[in-house]
Amino acid sequence: MDCEDWEHKGLFLFSQNRFDEALDAYGQAIQTNPKNDIAWNLKYDILFYLKKYDDALHAIIQALGIKPDSAYYWLKKGDILYFLGHYEDSLTAYSRGIELDPTSASCWLGKSNTFNKLERYEEALYAINTVLAIDSTVKYYWFIKSEICNKLNRNSDAYYAFSTAISFDPIDQPTKYLNCILR
Repeated sequence: MDCEDWEHKGLFLFSQNRFDEALDAYGQAIQTNPKNDIAWNLKYDILFYLKKYDDALHAIIQALGIKPDSAYYWLKKGDILYFLGHYEDSLTAYSRGIELDPTSASCWLGKSNTFNKLERYEEALYAINTVLAIDSTVKYYWFIKSEICNKLNRNSDAYYAFSTAISFDPIDQPTKYLNCILR
């Protein structure tokens, strides 16, 4: 089997919740072609899903070594560094993703979440406002903005963002989202 065959087998096994076998398939794909960034990326996905964050970080670093101009891989590196608690490094990764794709709402969201975690709320607000400038149709983004504005004691802005989020689906019970505001 060639590298692509192993990738497809890995995807199938992953869809069947056969994670160890899927990892083995991606290992075979990588052994067949160590310079295949897609196989490394797919391996990252499983490892991240299994919460094997150190191994996932290694996999995405390998993918970036092959394709360093991928904003998507920089996003994933930022995400894994965030989950490992390496917040400054995650900001660097998200920033590199943004340099490569300034319209990456996901990289901007990662920056906002990381700034929020670091209690750098003004920077978090700037980042989430950038996300909303890219795509204002996702209610989750408005909830995040509401949370940040609440932490900054910008009550009218928090209320506006929360109201906007709820307006996307006024029947949806907002109580599950109140946690992000009332924390």
